[in-house]
Amino acid sequence: MADIVAAVRLLAESGDPAALRVAAALDAWRRSDAISLEEALGRAPGWRVAWRLRRRDEALRRLALQFPDLSGRALAAELHRVVTRYGACAWRRDRDSGHRPDGVNGLAFDALIHGAMQRCEHLRKTVLGDGGDRNPPPKPACCPL
Repeated sequence: MADIVAAVRLLAESGDPAALRVAAALDAWRRSDAISLEEALGRAPGWRVAWRLRRRDEALRRLALQFPDLSGRALAAELHRVVTRYGACAWRRDRDSGHRPDGVNGLAFDALIHGAMQRCEHLRKTVLGDGGDRNPPPKPACCPL
């Protein structure tokens, strides 16, 4: 807990309004057994998971643009194949080293850094849209960052 107290002190001394808000939230969270850190920060429960999943799905949509000749199930299967192959071959090494590769592997890296790979059918329906649309209408952001 001493490290959190020290962090609160450093943030509070900075004078930066955003740092002051974070310091106040950390202090409130540290002093209470009844509130989560998310609540102390004024965020909805589960906002981090929702944010990460949105970012993962955005990365998968960008990856889909690399395969203009595919759509629907074929596109979902190719995305799944590419990300799964990268995940098995180089993902851990790249993640641990902080190295994001270029090209298709970089887009696969972006997807994996934000969440686990989805099954093909889920990819087709939720990420690409039911018909394999590469640009589905944006989903409402439940928890803005």
